Amino acid sequence: MSLAHFDGRPFRRPIDMWGAAITTATLAAGATRYSQNGNQGHGGTIGLQELPVPFNCRLRNLRAEINGVAGVGETITFTVMIDGAPSALTVTIGGAADTYGEDLVNTVDFAAGQDFVMQHVTSGAAATRYPKWTLEVVPL
Repeated sequence: MSLAHFDGRPFRRPIDMWGAAITTATLAAGATRYSQNGNQGHGGTIGLQELPVPFNCRLRNLRAEINGVAGVGETITFTVMIDGAPSALTVTIGGAADTYGEDLVNTVDFAAGQDFVMQHVTSGAAATRYPKWTLEVVPL
């Protein structure tokens, strides 16, 4: 059975947005940190940041930003983690000019109950920065 508007047009599947703007602590050089949807902080222990996804969904269109450049030859990488493992949905921001990156190609599917967390990895001498990220969530 498919649902429809009163005039017969089919309902479109809702698309949601998840994201975080980390404002309580910067990412230090040479560190791996984790953040969660809606969280203003991050932590170094993945298990304390992971949350189970409440429904089957596809994550896509990851966009990430930092509040200044990482530095010449330095990077900050954002990766969607599924049950503690990295997915193909990833963005690397680096160098002396970039503060924004996006992955509009890769997707990752989650089943209800699988754990989601965003991983942030900074290279050894990357400048200390506040990270932000968003992605689209499409129910399956």
